[in-house]
Amino acid sequence: MIKATFRSKESYQTLLNRYFDDPNISMDAAGMLAYLLGRPIGGLIDHDDLLIAKSDSKKHTLALIRELEKAGYLEVTQSDDGGIQYIFREVPLKSRKGGQKS
Repeated sequence: MIKATFRSKESYQTLLNRYFDDPNISMDAAGMLAYLLGRPIGGLIDHDDLLIAKSDSKKHTLALIRELEKAGYLEVTQSDDGGIQYIFREVPLKSRKGGQKS
């Protein structure tokens, strides 16, 4: 049995269980999604900052990004300055296989 207690005065966030329960993504990908969705709304995260934010390798981090994109939690677009923009979502829009997610 696991019992959670909250004694910290540090900031924290409330998360949807949806992505932790989603069988289409790994626990690592769900953790990355939780980390990213915990950033300030509208805040920008530089691609290089994302790669060094945690101790994961660049290869592993990029694999998680692809996994989230395939599951519909991430949309990759081109920004106005020609760079890559990642838009992360709490609820997946659709899977890359074409079916709508609920």
